[in-house]
Amino acid sequence: GGGGARGIRGRRAGGDLLRDGGHHPLGEDDDLRFCRALPERIGVAAIPVSAFYRERRMGRHLVRFAFCKRTEVLEQAAQRLRTLRRAGG
Repeated sequence: GGGGARGIRGRRAGGDLLRDGGHHPLGEDDDLRFCRALPERIGVAAIPVSAFYRERRMGRHLVRFAFCKRTEVLEQAAQRLRTLRRAGG
């Protein structure tokens, strides 16, 4: 479990440097589309979890964030992710 930025429900991804989160609360149902649009929309990158599955549909509802950054960079990313929730996705 775990919170994080509003709208993205977190879960451990194996190690403390990665976190998977569901993006459905933000109105998106495809991890690839969400991850492609995210850098341009808010300047934050995510990894589509479906890339790790033989059957893409199994991971389509999750995206992965890396946390191997300085604290201030992570705080700024979390703030940017919160703007998605306020903007309705």
